[in-house]
Amino acid sequence: MASETIKRNGYSKNLNKEQIWDIYKSMKTQRLLEERLLKMYKGGQLSGAVYPGIGQEASMAGIGAGMGENDIFGGTHRDLGVQIKRGVSLNEIALNFFGKKHGPSKGRDGNSHFGVVDKGTLMVVSPLPDSAPVAVGWALASQQNGSDVVAVANCGEGATATGTWHESINMAGVHNLPVVFTVQNNQFAYSSPNEVEFGTPNVADRGAGYGIESKIIDGNKLSYQDEADKLDAYMKDYPPYSTDSVVGKYHTIISADDWEEFKKKQEGEQEGGKRRNSRKTRRNRRNKRKSRKSRKSRRHRRK
Repeated sequence: MASETIKRNGYSKNLNKEQIWDIYKSMKTQRLLEERLLKMYKGGQLSGAVYPGIGQEASMAGIGAGMGENDIFGGTHRDLGVQIKRGVSLNEIALNFFGKKHGPSKGRDGNSHFGVVDKGTLMVVSPLPDSAPVAVGWALASQQNGSDVVAVANCGEGATATGTWHESINMAGVHNLPVVFTVQNNQFAYSSPNEVEFGTPNVADRGAGYGIESKIIDGNKLSYQDEADKLDAYMKDYPPYSTDSVVGKYHTIISADDWEEFKKKQEGEQEGGKRRNSRKTRRNRRNKRKSRKSRKSRRHRRK
């Protein structure tokens, strides 16, 4: 069977073989790490929770690959891929998950709520997207002191419904700050689908309200992800930027939830809605038939 040449699209044309291999290793490492953490958690070996980013590896690796050495990343509990790409070691991650004093959070936490500022990652906290205003502040400082540091504020699409996110993106637009807002749209905010989260067709549409250029990309394709996040090439001379990275959801929000049960529930609700609509339609038809019969009966009695 003849092999086909891989076509390289967009910004990935500028990446050499070593860079692509490094990005792939980052993606593979994240997947293997999170699968192992999930297994250990379910086996009772970890006391803290695991928030898997399975299915978002290309998005995370693309963001990390596009950042400059001195840039800063403000993320969420599902961004271990960026942490790894920024230079946070597996040893540091393991120490934190085991709650050890030599871990990034000094034993005060037992999951992915940590950051290593020296390596360009801000502290991850539970309320999302609370790293966004910190990233905006960092971008403001960069603008004032002329350091050319670009900040990245990452979150899921559910967090874009918060006042914190809107205040952050508004300030970035007003002051023309060197910051990129990346949104990992896995199409469910916990269990709420996009159509009940926001009225616009896409999350990226929100950027226009703040005068910020936005772009919708396929977060499962590294070439598009890296093109959207080539920060050094774009952000040094241009205003704030926003990307809506559409990815798949392959796991529940936290490891304590059952993904198969979640899928069954979602499918059941959809099927249940169809059945309810079907029953309602049949009931309406029966009522109409009864109503017609009743009218015929009354007319017959009057005669």
